[in-house]
Amino acid sequence: MALYSTYVKKVLTLVNGSTWRLMHYTTILATVMTAPLVLVSGEYSSALKNEHFYQRSFWAIMTASALFGFLINLAYFALIKHGSPLTTHISSCAKSALQAALGIAFYKNKVTSVNVLGIFLTLLGSAMYSWDRYVQLDTKVPADDVGCDLR
Repeated sequence: MALYSTYVKKVLTLVNGSTWRLMHYTTILATVMTAPLVLVSGEYSSALKNEHFYQRSFWAIMTASALFGFLINLAYFALIKHGSPLTTHISSCAKSALQAALGIAFYKNKVTSVNVLGIFLTLLGSAMYSWDRYVQLDTKVPADDVGCDLR
């Protein structure tokens, strides 16, 4: 994940730092690359045979999932653009731990005490890192206050 973050940060310079343009390129590329795989693997014909494929509720859920996936990816690219790969990786770990905790809360997923400890430590560590970054950014002295004009 950290390698991917570093690569995305590098590629952002090729699209003039535009997360929207990068999102459009990655979405088009993913669609072009996935479509032949769906056809060759037989998934398309299997989907057409499934009765859920023709229900509105299925398409509403699929559309909502695609929209949220798109927004999460956009937020991820924006985080990479404005943060460091380490910050992006830590936020990704926190997101995964939060998803696991929500799965436990809402779907009553079975977990061991070691799983709970891991989720807790991940969320605690992420919160501590976030607090430390906040304090670091909050204590920086603006350029005007030290008597130099950097404009």
